[in-house]
Amino acid sequence: MSIQSGVYFIQNAGTGTVLDLENGSSANSTKVHGYQKRELSDNWVPAQLWVVSLVEGNLYTIENTNSRTYLDLTASNVASGTPIIGYQGTSNPNQRWAILRNSADTAYVIQNQATGTFVDLLDGNSANLTPVNGWAGQGVTTPNTHQLWKFIGA
Repeated sequence: MSIQSGVYFIQNAGTGTVLDLENGSSANSTKVHGYQKRELSDNWVPAQLWVVSLVEGNLYTIENTNSRTYLDLTASNVASGTPIIGYQGTSNPNQRWAILRNSADTAYVIQNQATGTFVDLLDGNSANLTPVNGWAGQGVTTPNTHQLWKFIGA
């Protein structure tokens, strides 16, 4: 089952925390981290809402609703631990993401088109402000909840 284009919270399957653009900032290279999911009535909730748009096949762009910047793997760096950031829109593959259902049919992995690395919540930590990075992984067969995500419609 593929993801439909729409507005979502992107929630880690292991911790329940969501992708959060730091302070909802529109500045390039703004950090993306894990944070407790906010209520829709919260003034800061737009920092946690993402417009997921199908580009082609199973490739998507993921745009923050507050800043209008895109989920981006810094400099298309293949190294595990590379920060995932918000950045102005480009046509570069470091802003394109394959969203693939895991083999257990419980969540999705989010794989960067440029590098093949996956969106990863560092150490599966549930603390607010936990870094979100690109990391090597097993893809759809991974048991690693650091790299498993649910798309919760807003």
